[in-house]
Amino acid sequence: MAFPIMFYTQVGTIIAFVVGLFVLYRLLVKNKDATIQLLENKISQLNEKIQYQGTDVLSKNLEERISILNAEIERLNQDKNINRDLIKKRKKELSHSKEIYDRLQKLISHRAGLTYSYFCPECNKPTIEYAEAKIEFSAEKKEHYLVKYSCGYSELNSEKTTNCENTLS
Repeated sequence: MAFPIMFYTQVGTIIAFVVGLFVLYRLLVKNKDATIQLLENKISQLNEKIQYQGTDVLSKNLEERISILNAEIERLNQDKNINRDLIKKRKKELSHSKEIYDRLQKLISHRAGLTYSYFCPECNKPTIEYAEAKIEFSAEKKEHYLVKYSCGYSELNSEKTTNCENTLS
């Protein structure tokens, strides 16, 4: 009678040990998955923070450059011996800096999605499929804003290029 009791006790102990190991393993896996997800969230938040700070620094530097050029132009205008060539050069630099600043602000607003709706302007369905903004920072003004909707409607530089398939019928 002692043998069957010992045998069943040992079998029960082994089963309890295996179940305990399985429970511990599941807890470790859940903890690992939660840690990975938390770290991924932190990385995405830091990437967004770095991305927005980068555009702010560039905007601030351009604003400071514009104010410095304005002050230099005023100083040169007050001088009795005006150097007209230098003034023209500084005015050209100022206008170029202002154009770059304006283009940067446009690019930031397009990137943030502030100028285009996510809804088709003709059928009002949330169907935005593709948006692209390109600006060249040179003396020539080359801008390209393309927005495509999955319903077929598209705009290039705020001009309609294709019709919405939902409003054709």
